[in-house]
Amino acid sequence: SKDASIRIWDAPTGRSVAILTGHTASVTSVRWGGQGLLFSGSEDRSVKVWDPSKGILCRTLEGHAHWVNHIALSTDHVMRN
Repeated sequence: SKDASIRIWDAPTGRSVAILTGHTASVTSVRWGGQGLLFSGSEDRSVKVWDPSKGILCRTLEGHAHWVNHIALSTDHVMRN
């Protein structure tokens, strides 16, 4: 979102059950990574890895030259050209 947070929603009730904070600029991409992890990209030029069930930040990946607008994950752990 524009406020640099990620909200986890309970779809049946429509209630926000968690707010993940840690980015310093707008969040532009969120992807479910399987194995209980959530990945987010931001205009702060970082990718963050979250454990949404615990509401904690697991890792920050920095060093991108520009905003992270999209995230693509390999489900078979293999990079393809």
